[in-house]
Amino acid sequence: MSKQPAFDEQNIRHQELDVKHFKRLKHYTTGIVLRSLENFYAESSAEIILYRYLVQADILFHKKQFSLLKKCLAKAIQMVKERGLIQYMVPLVQMAFKSSISLKETGNALNKFSAEQLKKISHDSWRWMELRRLDAMFWNLIHTKDTVGAQERKQFRFIAKSALTVYHNGENGYAIDREAANVLGLCYRFSGDTEKSYQWRKKLIEITSADKKFLYERSAEYVVAIGNLMNLCREMKKNEEVEELFQKANSYVSKLPSKYNHPDLDERFCNLQNSYVSFLYVTCQYAQAIYQGEMLFHKLRKHSNNFMNSIVPVLLRNIVLSAFHTRDFETGNRFYSIWLRQNEPEKTDVLNKKLFGLILFYEQGEKDLTFYRCRSFRYALLKQKKKNFFAKELEKFISGTLLKVSDKQEETEKFRNFLATISQEKRILASARESGLFDYMSWIEKKAKVK
Repeated sequence: MSKQPAFDEQNIRHQELDVKHFKRLKHYTTGIVLRSLENFYAESSAEIILYRYLVQADILFHKKQFSLLKKCLAKAIQMVKERGLIQYMVPLVQMAFKSSISLKETGNALNKFSAEQLKKISHDSWRWMELRRLDAMFWNLIHTKDTVGAQERKQFRFIAKSALTVYHNGENGYAIDREAANVLGLCYRFSGDTEKSYQWRKKLIEITSADKKFLYERSAEYVVAIGNLMNLCREMKKNEEVEELFQKANSYVSKLPSKYNHPDLDERFCNLQNSYVSFLYVTCQYAQAIYQGEMLFHKLRKHSNNFMNSIVPVLLRNIVLSAFHTRDFETGNRFYSIWLRQNEPEKTDVLNKKLFGLILFYEQGEKDLTFYRCRSFRYALLKQKKKNFFAKELEKFISGTLLKVSDKQEETEKFRNFLATISQEKRILASARESGLFDYMSWIEKKAKVK
């Protein structure tokens, strides 16, 4: 396990091990690793500290160390109240009553937790759980539907309405505020009410950073909140605010004490940085996209092969396309070869990558390389079950026509003829638009010098 960059059980099974005892060995080893990690993550978040207090309280109760148990519970309850983490109050109150009987201090426990207070604790705990349930309802819809239609938007609005009812039904601490802002920001975003989503996502950042004393321990939540608002601002064309949010996150993480800079935060910050690279590409800031993208790529390479594998293909795509637009072909070629080998999370057709490669090498004047790439591409086309009419026509045009032109004037004329031909074929134009990877038609029009 320690020698592998990413855990691969099948690979271990193929080693010279006694397979008969493998299951028992795996169970034993996993237990050791988890016990070790418990200590490593012991103080990485308030939630983990509270879980440890609950475990310690249970141990102290069974060891009949009631005076120590009383102090442990007092610390945990104070921590819950300070941070507004209402979801931990029910097990703590239960343990407080249990220990008060052994300590013969039931009177004090009854004074601390009256019937009214218990009613409020249970009500607020229900509110928090209900908001979590509504959040799960949202993700269930997203995970089970390929597209968001009118019916789904109606359900998102229902979830948002329910969340608002829960949110306004009592006084709120941090946990309830955070859950409500999160689910409302998501539901309004996907129901089409962008402005309301924007307001709730801003509110989530305010909630997370309201108490500076606890901001560092909420670092992962804070960075995610900034990243989500940044993505929404990108869609709303609030470009200045995107820049401000990125600088805000960058400044925050750079000043964060090492104690709080754990893998969970690192992963979320990498996501945010990747979103910023996408923003730079979309806004045609290609040189900056390459610079930021290369820095992030080198950072990701230091982690295991499977670390953040969902964002690496997107990052590589943005670097390659930015390099193409700036005609930085050295960078483009270097990252294109890596990108071609990457598995896309959205299962992007590899054929589209190879088709873009034909254009990348043609634009460099690499005629021999383009010729061999075209031949390889034709073999790839033959293996495809679904016909891509545009890809077939473009490859034929590049290999059969463009590689034979002798000057720019002839090249322009050939592009004009090609554009005129494919413009009359609806199925070719339809398959050209399906790519989504690169605007092939704009490239052809530019080469044909069409205004």
